[in-house]
Amino acid sequence: MRIVVMDTGLRSQTGHHDHFVRGLSHTLGELGIRFDCLAASNVSPELQRDVGAVPLFRAHHYTWLSSDPYDRLVEDFRRRVQMFEADLERQTIGALTDDDMILMPTAASAEIFSLLRWCKRRGIRPKIACIVHQQSQLANLDLVTWGQLLALWRDVYRQAKDWPEDRLWIGGMTGSLARRLEPVLDRRVHAVESIQWVKSQPRPPTRPPGQRMRVGLLGAQRYDKGDALIRDLIQEVQLNPTPIHLVIQAPGQSLEPQTEGSAEIEHLTGWTPDDALERLIGELDLIALPYVRSAYRQSGLFALAAPLGRPMVVPSRTWMAERITSGFAAGVIYDGERPQDVLEAILKAQDNLEALTALALERAGPWRAAYSGDGLVRSLVKWFTSPG
Repeated sequence: MRIVVMDTGLRSQTGHHDHFVRGLSHTLGELGIRFDCLAASNVSPELQRDVGAVPLFRAHHYTWLSSDPYDRLVEDFRRRVQMFEADLERQTIGALTDDDMILMPTAASAEIFSLLRWCKRRGIRPKIACIVHQQSQLANLDLVTWGQLLALWRDVYRQAKDWPEDRLWIGGMTGSLARRLEPVLDRRVHAVESIQWVKSQPRPPTRPPGQRMRVGLLGAQRYDKGDALIRDLIQEVQLNPTPIHLVIQAPGQSLEPQTEGSAEIEHLTGWTPDDALERLIGELDLIALPYVRSAYRQSGLFALAAPLGRPMVVPSRTWMAERITSGFAAGVIYDGERPQDVLEAILKAQDNLEALTALALERAGPWRAAYSGDGLVRSLVKWFTSPG
């Protein structure tokens, strides 16, 4: 029994690719299951050492291969298919067989198409599990772009239509993504919702009496995560007296010119490993995630804070707001898009912090039961070992 992980985005000790493969390594180690890991061609020496990642895939998950302004999606798909299949021919982990399971934790349409076609050409049919992350490419699209994407996913359908459901498992990283893909692929697409491994247990924060409420703004500062809004929010807190203390953790980016010398703001730079990030979240009273609605991605930070029992401030009409209203997390949902709207939501949480924290701690257990990475992998292993 062997599981082969294929992840073209796995290249450094940052982000959800690294988090997934390390959590997977821990779970499979407990189960006594061997796994091989095929990663990006420039995967870091640390990941090669720690999880046995093998450098292979040249077409990385986050890079475009075509600059054609007219059919960029189609040309990129074509090139990815060619490179992915050529890379599989060069892999060094040994021949793949029907007794293997291939797991693609961050799959795109071109990679699924390539893998299915390559396996058919080789005359093998291993069990394949793919988790699709292309939510941003399947929402808020003009008709031309949607038409191109639909055609590419129909190519995937044509490769997958004769692949039995007991040998091909497809998941989407949100329920809405799963619902969009199901009619296109004409097969069940499982709603995964979150893939996080959380080691710490939920507990109340320990804030000394008289200290301001500690509010975390965590993760890389970029457009879709509301970097402009966060900079304006920093200014709001500096100019207007508030009962809050901002803790900003922005790996790889510097806000020092704006935060230097400010008693209201604590600024952490550099990458924070998973264990340290869990400790940091455990020290905070509230997490604010002012993401841009039209461009937001599913939030790994939300999925870390929820099982640790932390209330959050999030924008309405997002996956995060849905998780709060469905009873799997707790927090305050705001409607506007101004820094004042976020600040008002934070102050609203401050007024009701004790009750929000108690509710967040109460809902941490159901979150862990429904959405943990460990639970997902164990269910996939059960599917892998079942007849079929």
